[in-house]
Amino acid sequence: MIEVGRETRYDLYDLFLEAPPTLVPRHRRREVSERMDFEGQILMPLDETLSRRLRTRWSSATASRRSRSRSCMPTATRRMNGARPRSFAAPIRIFPLTLSSEVAPEIREYERTSTACANAYVQPLMRRYLNRLETRLTEIGFAGRLYVMLSGGGIAAVQEAKDFPIRMIESGPAAGAMAASFLARLAGLDRVVSFDMGGTTAKMCLVENGAPDHKFDFEAGRVRRFVRAPACR
Repeated sequence: MIEVGRETRYDLYDLFLEAPPTLVPRHRRREVSERMDFEGQILMPLDETLSRRLRTRWSSATASRRSRSRSCMPTATRRMNGARPRSFAAPIRIFPLTLSSEVAPEIREYERTSTACANAYVQPLMRRYLNRLETRLTEIGFAGRLYVMLSGGGIAAVQEAKDFPIRMIESGPAAGAMAASFLARLAGLDRVVSFDMGGTTAKMCLVENGAPDHKFDFEAGRVRRFVRAPACR
Protein backbone atom coordinates (compact mmCIF):
# COMPACT_ATOMS: atom_id res chain seq x y z
CA MET A 1 0.00 0.00 0.00
CA ILE A 2 2.72 2.51 0.81
CA GLU A 3 4.44 1.60 -2.47
CA VAL A 4 1.32 2.20 -4.56
CA GLY A 5 0.08 5.24 -2.64
CA ARG A 6 -2.86 6.94 -4.30
CA GLU A 7 -1.65 6.16 -7.82
CA THR A 8 -1.67 9.91 -8.51
CA ARG A 9 1.15 11.67 -10.37
CA TYR A 10 1.85 15.28 -9.44
CA ASP A 11 3.17 15.90 -12.97
CA LEU A 12 1.16 13.80 -15.40
CA TYR A 13 3.40 14.29 -18.44
CA ASP A 14 6.83 13.94 -16.81
CA LEU A 15 8.31 10.65 -18.06
CA PHE A 16 11.18 10.91 -15.56
CA LEU A 17 9.00 11.68 -12.56
CA GLU A 18 10.78 11.47 -9.22
CA ALA A 19 8.47 9.74 -6.74
CA PRO A 20 8.50 10.56 -3.03
CA PRO A 21 10.60 8.06 -1.05
CA THR A 22 8.75 5.11 0.47
CA LEU A 23 8.21 5.61 4.18
CA VAL A 24 9.29 2.06 5.10
CA PRO A 25 11.63 0.09 2.78
CA ARG A 26 10.41 -3.29 1.61
CA HIS A 27 12.95 -5.29 3.66
CA ARG A 28 11.53 -3.79 6.86
CA ARG A 29 7.94 -4.79 6.15
CA ARG A 30 6.24 -8.08 7.03
CA GLU A 31 2.77 -9.19 6.03
CA VAL A 32 0.44 -11.62 7.77
CA SER A 33 -2.38 -13.33 5.87
CA GLU A 34 -5.85 -12.40 7.06
CA ARG A 35 -8.98 -11.09 5.35
CA MET A 36 -12.03 -9.19 6.57
CA ASP A 37 -15.14 -7.83 4.90
CA PHE A 38 -16.41 -4.27 5.11
CA GLU A 39 -18.18 -5.00 8.42
CA GLY A 40 -15.11 -6.48 10.10
CA GLN A 41 -16.22 -10.11 9.80
CA ILE A 42 -13.45 -12.68 9.32
CA LEU A 43 -13.28 -14.07 5.77
CA MET A 44 -9.78 -15.60 6.07
CA PRO A 45 -8.53 -16.38 9.60
CA LEU A 46 -5.23 -14.97 10.81
CA ASP A 47 -2.26 -17.20 9.98
CA GLU A 48 -1.17 -17.91 13.56
CA THR A 49 1.88 -19.95 12.49
CA LEU A 50 3.29 -17.10 10.45
CA SER A 51 2.48 -14.66 13.25
CA ARG A 52 4.49 -16.73 15.73
CA ARG A 53 7.47 -16.81 13.36
CA LEU A 54 7.36 -13.05 13.05
CA ARG A 55 7.59 -12.67 16.82
CA THR A 56 11.28 -13.53 16.70
CA ARG A 57 11.83 -10.73 14.17
CA TRP A 58 10.10 -8.26 16.50
CA SER A 59 12.65 -8.93 19.23
CA SER A 60 15.12 -6.53 17.57
CA ALA A 61 12.55 -3.86 16.74
CA THR A 62 12.35 -0.45 18.37
CA ALA A 63 8.80 0.19 17.15
CA SER A 64 6.13 -1.64 15.21
CA ARG A 65 3.25 -0.53 13.05
CA ARG A 66 0.17 -2.50 12.04
CA SER A 67 -2.28 -1.52 9.34
CA ARG A 68 -5.11 -3.34 7.64
CA SER A 69 -7.51 -2.60 4.83
CA ARG A 70 -10.59 -2.58 7.11
CA SER A 71 -9.21 -0.46 9.93
CA CYS A 72 -12.19 1.86 9.74
CA MET A 73 -14.50 -0.96 10.90
CA PRO A 74 -16.47 -0.85 14.21
CA THR A 75 -14.43 0.07 17.28
CA ALA A 76 -15.07 -3.13 19.25
CA THR A 77 -13.72 -5.32 16.46
CA ARG A 78 -10.68 -3.07 15.97
CA ARG A 79 -9.79 -3.30 19.65
CA MET A 80 -10.16 -7.07 19.67
CA ASN A 81 -7.78 -7.38 16.73
CA GLY A 82 -5.39 -4.89 18.28
CA ALA A 83 -4.96 -7.20 21.26
CA ARG A 84 -3.28 -9.82 19.05
CA PRO A 85 -0.06 -7.95 18.16
CA ARG A 86 0.19 -6.59 21.70
CA SER A 87 -0.04 -10.11 23.13
CA PHE A 88 2.67 -11.28 20.71
CA ALA A 89 4.98 -8.44 21.68
CA ALA A 90 4.58 -8.78 25.44
CA PRO A 91 6.55 -12.05 25.99
CA ILE A 92 9.49 -10.79 23.94
CA ARG A 93 9.98 -7.21 24.92
CA ILE A 94 7.90 -4.12 25.46
CA PHE A 95 8.25 -1.68 22.58
CA PRO A 96 5.98 0.98 21.10
CA LEU A 97 3.20 -0.41 18.94
CA THR A 98 1.13 1.61 16.49
CA LEU A 99 -2.24 0.45 15.16
CA SER A 100 -3.57 2.38 12.19
CA SER A 101 -7.13 1.92 13.46
CA GLU A 102 -6.21 3.90 16.57
CA VAL A 103 -4.02 6.56 14.95
CA ALA A 104 -6.27 7.37 11.98
CA PRO A 105 -9.61 5.48 12.12
CA GLU A 106 -10.81 6.83 8.78
CA ILE A 107 -11.47 5.48 5.30
CA ARG A 108 -8.68 5.24 2.70
CA GLU A 109 -6.00 2.68 3.39
CA TYR A 110 -3.00 4.70 2.22
CA GLU A 111 -3.81 7.59 4.53
CA ARG A 112 -4.14 5.27 7.52
CA THR A 113 -1.02 3.28 6.67
CA SER A 114 1.26 6.24 5.99
CA THR A 115 0.08 8.00 9.15
CA ALA A 116 0.70 4.85 11.20
CA CYS A 117 4.20 4.48 9.71
CA ALA A 118 5.12 8.05 10.57
CA ASN A 119 3.69 7.63 14.07
CA ALA A 120 5.73 4.47 14.67
CA TYR A 121 8.89 6.21 13.44
CA VAL A 122 8.74 9.09 15.94
CA GLN A 123 7.10 7.19 18.81
CA PRO A 124 10.27 5.90 20.56
CA LEU A 125 11.98 9.30 20.35
CA MET A 126 8.95 11.19 21.63
CA ARG A 127 8.42 8.76 24.49
CA ARG A 128 11.99 9.19 25.67
CA TYR A 129 11.73 12.97 25.42
CA LEU A 130 8.43 13.21 27.32
CA ASN A 131 9.65 10.78 29.98
CA ARG A 132 12.71 12.97 30.57
CA LEU A 133 10.52 16.08 30.65
CA GLU A 134 8.18 14.57 33.24
CA THR A 135 11.11 13.43 35.37
CA ARG A 136 12.77 16.83 35.24
CA LEU A 137 9.56 18.66 36.12
CA THR A 138 9.09 16.39 39.13
CA GLU A 139 12.66 17.04 40.24
CA ILE A 140 12.18 20.82 40.23
CA GLY A 141 8.92 20.53 42.18
CA PHE A 142 6.35 21.09 39.43
CA ALA A 143 2.94 20.26 40.95
CA GLY A 144 0.68 21.00 37.98
CA ARG A 145 -0.50 18.81 35.12
CA LEU A 146 1.46 18.66 31.89
CA TYR A 147 -0.42 18.95 28.61
CA VAL A 148 0.89 18.85 25.04
CA MET A 149 -0.27 20.95 22.09
CA LEU A 150 -1.79 19.09 19.14
CA SER A 151 -1.74 19.97 15.46
CA GLY A 152 -5.54 20.28 15.45
CA GLY A 153 -5.39 23.19 17.89
CA GLY A 154 -6.32 21.28 21.04
CA ILE A 155 -4.28 19.84 23.89
CA ALA A 156 -3.77 16.32 25.17
CA ALA A 157 -2.42 14.54 28.21
CA VAL A 158 1.16 13.31 28.05
CA GLN A 159 0.20 9.65 27.60
CA GLU A 160 -1.76 10.42 24.44
CA ALA A 161 1.23 12.35 23.11
CA LYS A 162 3.44 9.32 23.79
CA ASP A 163 1.05 6.96 22.01
CA PHE A 164 0.19 9.25 19.08
CA PRO A 165 3.07 11.69 18.55
CA ILE A 166 2.04 12.14 14.91
CA ARG A 167 -0.83 14.29 16.22
CA MET A 168 1.74 16.83 17.36
CA ILE A 169 3.20 17.54 13.92
CA GLU A 170 3.07 21.28 13.16
CA SER A 171 1.56 21.86 16.63
CA GLY A 172 3.70 24.97 17.05
CA PRO A 173 2.09 26.88 14.16
CA ALA A 174 -1.28 25.52 15.27
CA ALA A 175 -0.75 27.14 18.68
CA GLY A 176 -0.03 30.45 16.97
CA ALA A 177 -3.23 30.19 14.92
CA MET A 178 -5.29 29.41 18.03
CA ALA A 179 -3.73 32.37 19.87
CA ALA A 180 -4.54 34.66 16.94
CA SER A 181 -8.16 33.50 16.88
CA PHE A 182 -8.45 34.05 20.63
CA LEU A 183 -7.06 37.58 20.39
CA ALA A 184 -9.29 38.30 17.38
CA ARG A 185 -12.38 37.41 19.39
CA LEU A 186 -11.22 39.63 22.27
CA ALA A 187 -10.72 42.51 19.84
CA GLY A 188 -14.10 41.91 18.19
CA LEU A 189 -12.57 41.16 14.80
CA ASP A 190 -14.30 38.66 12.49
CA ARG A 191 -11.57 38.38 9.87
CA VAL A 192 -7.88 38.28 10.70
CA VAL A 193 -4.71 37.19 8.92
CA SER A 194 -2.18 35.95 11.48
CA PHE A 195 1.57 35.85 10.92
CA ASP A 196 3.73 33.63 13.14
CA MET A 197 7.49 33.80 12.57
CA GLY A 198 9.96 31.59 14.38
CA GLY A 199 13.62 30.84 13.95
CA THR A 200 13.30 28.77 10.77
CA THR A 201 9.81 29.25 9.31
CA ALA A 202 6.97 31.74 9.03
CA LYS A 203 3.32 30.70 9.02
CA MET A 204 0.18 32.53 8.01
CA CYS A 205 -3.39 31.61 8.92
CA LEU A 206 -6.82 32.91 7.95
CA VAL A 207 -9.09 33.48 10.94
CA GLU A 208 -12.74 33.93 10.04
CA ASN A 209 -15.65 34.31 12.45
CA GLY A 210 -13.24 33.79 15.34
CA ALA A 211 -11.94 30.41 14.17
CA PRO A 212 -8.82 29.46 12.17
CA ASP A 213 -9.13 27.67 8.86
CA HIS A 214 -8.64 23.89 9.21
CA LYS A 215 -7.08 21.52 6.69
CA PHE A 216 -7.38 17.74 6.85
CA ASP A 217 -4.26 16.58 5.03
CA PHE A 218 -0.56 17.24 5.40
CA GLU A 219 2.39 16.73 3.10
CA ALA A 220 5.98 16.34 4.28
CA GLY A 221 9.17 15.71 2.31
CA ARG A 222 7.95 17.45 -0.82
CA VAL A 223 9.92 16.42 -3.91
CA ARG A 224 9.49 19.71 -5.77
CA ARG A 225 9.06 23.07 -4.16
CA PHE A 226 5.64 24.69 -4.66
CA VAL A 227 4.36 21.58 -6.45
CA ARG A 228 1.85 19.42 -4.64
CA ALA A 229 3.16 15.85 -4.76
CA PRO A 230 0.64 13.13 -3.86
CA ALA A 231 2.20 9.76 -3.13
CA CYS A 232 2.70 7.79 -6.33
CA ARG A 233 4.44 4.67 -7.50
